Amino acid sequence: MSLRLTFDRDLDLPALRRLVSQIAADRAAWSALVNLDIEHRHYAQLCRDDHLDVWVISWMNGHDTGFHDHDLSSGAVAVVEGELVE
Repeated sequence: MSLRLTFDRDLDLPALRRLVSQIAADRAAWSALVNLDIEHRHYAQLCRDDHLDVWVISWMNGHDTGFHDHDLSSGAVAVVEGELVE
């Protein structure tokens, strides 16, 4: 499953926020990619182009992304179920 989005520029933060809200509201576009596994965090790429990379990330209590850096990338997150503790 893949969402078809194409952009001719990097999105600013307000545009990223709008986009993740729209994607989160379209459960049919991503729900098949959710994989709730108590042992491992799962991630699946929903779409990608030169300006955007969208992932569906499924994790449960106790899962951790570890320390990592996205360098110069900007990002926005929509939590559709549960809560994210930073």
